[in-house]
Amino acid sequence: MRDLLKQEEEDAQILFAGNAKAKKLQREKVIQADASSPSMKRTIADIFKNQGRCGPDAPNYEKIRTSLLDKEQSKVQRALNPLMQDWSTHGLSIAFDGWSNLKNQQLINTMAVSGGRAIFINGHDVSGIEKNGLNIAEFIFKAIDFVGPSNVVQVVTDNASNCKAAGAIIQEKHPHIFWSGCLAHTLNLLMKDFGKSSDPSLSFFNESYGKGKAMVKYIKNHSSCQFLYKTFCDLELLKTKKTRFRHVFIVMQQLVTVRASLVAMALSNHWETLRRSSSDPNQHDIVKKTVLDEDFWSKATRVLKITKPIYKMLRFCDTDQPVIGEVYEQMDTILGKINDILANDPRSL
Repeated sequence: MRDLLKQEEEDAQILFAGNAKAKKLQREKVIQADASSPSMKRTIADIFKNQGRCGPDAPNYEKIRTSLLDKEQSKVQRALNPLMQDWSTHGLSIAFDGWSNLKNQQLINTMAVSGGRAIFINGHDVSGIEKNGLNIAEFIFKAIDFVGPSNVVQVVTDNASNCKAAGAIIQEKHPHIFWSGCLAHTLNLLMKDFGKSSDPSLSFFNESYGKGKAMVKYIKNHSSCQFLYKTFCDLELLKTKKTRFRHVFIVMQQLVTVRASLVAMALSNHWETLRRSSSDPNQHDIVKKTVLDEDFWSKATRVLKITKPIYKMLRFCDTDQPVIGEVYEQMDTILGKINDILANDPRSL
């Protein structure tokens, strides 16, 4: 009997922790499926086949949703316990962020971060909830209560006004907890401000980026143009992300890198042939004009010079390791570099 129980335990470990297929079963809520279905049996047979052995019969529905699930939950909890025990010694940060899934549901996540290691605390679907400061603070309070207020050093959110308001509410209730804006979000906004600046010395920024973005969009959205481009270059043209202003640097850098290929494409006979079949010949001509415009490439290079220090700072802080001790010095450094670039550029005077 003892041998049978031991074998059953080993089978459960293989089934629920041994490989990616077993994990996929859990992610897809296998406890809600029919444990005796043919597809379930085939999946379990494949799992044990990959282990080089014949598997047992599929566990029944009741066992999957009770004892086997409890064992897996206990295993996860045991893995988290060493991380959670450090909270009282080193403290932790509550990281809060929102996002939209493929179904366009508005979700928010809270995580506990300590010593470069993060633990997911909870997530909420807030599609039908007003995302004001008070409601956001309530979600964060739940995470604070879960980890223990005395363990929390700071709460980190983005720099939106509602998140700032939530930070003020949290600091009022827990004076020892600081609110901090996300550094990566701050730097993204800095790049955005360059593009929207009314300063005449920065007018070239939005102009060159707009032309570059339009060029990429036209080529990427027309399969014949994209096919022609790939005959001249193996590197992909990169499109921007709406909420990721760091892509200004990435997109412009890629354009400058493939400049020779774009020029060769625009001067080819095939490009002129595509114009005759284009649904928008005017835009086709604008793309060619931009590619052959020396002034555009000169301004694109200037954009890269200005945004490169910010991009490097983004890469520096995009890590699981604590870097706050070096942030202030790094920020002073990049601002100094940007000022030097503008001061030494005669076209910015």
